[in-house]
Amino acid sequence: MLPSAKRDSNLTSRRRRLSEGSCPGPEVAEHWHESLWQTVGLLKTSPFIGRKGTALKHPGIRSWRVEHFTRWLIFYALKEDALVLYRVRSGTMNLAALRLVS
Repeated sequence: MLPSAKRDSNLTSRRRRLSEGSCPGPEVAEHWHESLWQTVGLLKTSPFIGRKGTALKHPGIRSWRVEHFTRWLIFYALKEDALVLYRVRSGTMNLAALRLVS
């Protein structure tokens, strides 16, 4: 996985927002973070399980739900021998309006 994938997905700030003062609490934030990286590990071993993004304007983008947090989607692609993470977003959003820039 490319280092920019971690930066692009902005996981640290999402984790912080979940744990600071919002209803779910730090335990849920930790569980979300662990589940996210567990799901990324699954995608690294089985990258073709994700659904091809037919609603997206970007060819080659796939999506897969975060384990235990199925309202969240990981958007990723395969580039040569690397798994490239683009975004982690709510699955309730307008996917056609999603902008993914590499």
